[in-house]
Amino acid sequence: MADWNSFIKEIESHPDYRGNVQAVVDEYQGISLKTTAAVPPGGTILQIPFDYCLSAEDCRALTEKIRKMWEEPLVPERACFMWYIASLKDQFMNGVNGANARGVKYVGTIIDVNQSGCSWGVDEMIEGTNLADSVNRMNEDAEVWYGRIKEVMTGLGEDVVKWETWKWANGVYHSRGFPSDILGVKSKNEGNDYCGCLVPVLDLTNHQPEAEVEWLSAERGVEMRAGPKGLAAGAEISKKYGQK
Repeated sequence: MADWNSFIKEIESHPDYRGNVQAVVDEYQGISLKTTAAVPPGGTILQIPFDYCLSAEDCRALTEKIRKMWEEPLVPERACFMWYIASLKDQFMNGVNGANARGVKYVGTIIDVNQSGCSWGVDEMIEGTNLADSVNRMNEDAEVWYGRIKEVMTGLGEDVVKWETWKWANGVYHSRGFPSDILGVKSKNEGNDYCGCLVPVLDLTNHQPEAEVEWLSAERGVEMRAGPKGLAAGAEISKKYGQK
C-alpha cells in the first residue's frame, strides 16, 4: 500500500490545497486523520482540489462506449464508474499511470484497505441485523453489472478487470463515496442511474456522532470546515457517517 502521508504531501503542492493534516496508523492498522495545527472555529480544516477527485466525468468515454453496446437494460453510470476504479487498481498493480496518474496514485493508497459492502464474506455479516440482506442485494447487483460490462469489453477486445478487483472497487465506491454535487456540479442522473464521487484524504475521516463539521463545494475544491469549537493541534478529524 502506498503511504498516505506521501500522497498528502503531493497534494499539498497543488495551489488549491488547504490544510495541515496527517494520516496516523494505530496499533490495529486503523487509519485516522489528525490536524498538525490548530483550526479556529469555522476555519478550513482541509480543502482537496477538484483535480484530485474522481467522478463519472473521468470515465465518460467508457460509459458511452458501454452503453452503446448494451442499451437495454441501461447499465447504471455508477457501475461504469466502479469498472473505472477497478481499472485504476490494475494500472497501479502493473506500474502504469495511464491517463489519470493522480487517480492511480490515490487508488494505490487504499489498495489494501478492507472495504465494506460486497467485499465482505458471508461470515463477516452481523447477526441480528439486516446487514446480510443489504450486502447480498449489493452482491447480486454487482454480479449482474460485472457480467454485462465484461461482455462488452470482451467483445471490443479491451482489457477486462477480474471479478475480485471489481468487488473491491464496488466496496470502495459504496464505503468511501460522496454525493457528486460536492464537486460543485449537480448530478444529471437520478434514481438507479445516480453516481457519486470519491474525494481523497477526506475519506480518511472516521465516524463520531458529535462531530461538528461542514462539508461544501468551494470555488476550487471540496472543503471541510471546523465547527463552533474549532480543533486543537493533534486532534482527530471526524465526521458523522451517513448523509454527507
